[in-house]
Amino acid sequence: MKKLSSLIILFILTGCVSQAKIVSGTVKSEPIYMPAANVVSSVSLGETMMYQAFGWNVDCISPIRTKSESFSMGMYKYEIKANEKFCADSTGSNVFKAGYDVITPANGSSYTIVEVRKKDGTSDLCMSGYTSYCLNYQSDEISRGTEFKSAMNSLQQSIEYMGREGDTAKFLYTEFKDGMARSAFNREFIVDLTAGSSLNFKGAEVEIINATNTTLEYRVKNYFN
Repeated sequence: MKKLSSLIILFILTGCVSQAKIVSGTVKSEPIYMPAANVVSSVSLGETMMYQAFGWNVDCISPIRTKSESFSMGMYKYEIKANEKFCADSTGSNVFKAGYDVITPANGSSYTIVEVRKKDGTSDLCMSGYTSYCLNYQSDEISRGTEFKSAMNSLQQSIEYMGREGDTAKFLYTEFKDGMARSAFNREFIVDLTAGSSLNFKGAEVEIINATNTTLEYRVKNYFN
């Protein structure tokens, strides 16, 4: 019965409907550095002050309103939930992955969302790319951003500011692989500010301009090597 239901849904979605234009985008891994070198930057306690990775940035959208539409005499419902983030897998793609079933009942299946930008400035968010099943959004009804996708088996490195105690500034170094922190490669370290204003760790060099217990002002001179 479950298999039959899936076949019925597939028939509904593929019968007599046109496809939205899909832009596949590109996957081009490149080194990512944060923040830019040789400029004054600042972070608060617990924030990442330095990040180095290998991968690519992808577009993400987050609709700020829930919208839905029923079809097939009310048997099925296509719904986009508010404040749910959809991200692409490649740079420049208009295909976004949904973290939930956008069509119900769906028997646990997940669907992609294809964004079709229109001349009037609005966007159609189309289920699986079928233009017969789209929900229209005004430009101010979609929040946009980016997300970093790490290359498989690549190493990501970061330093987090942990505050100041007296003349000592504390930091946390973390290594990530495939987006997961490597517990054996987390290390806290300190910088004695009376001995100088330079942080040197694993090839990274940072000039400490001003450190308090809650904020850090600094300049990255060199990244990890």
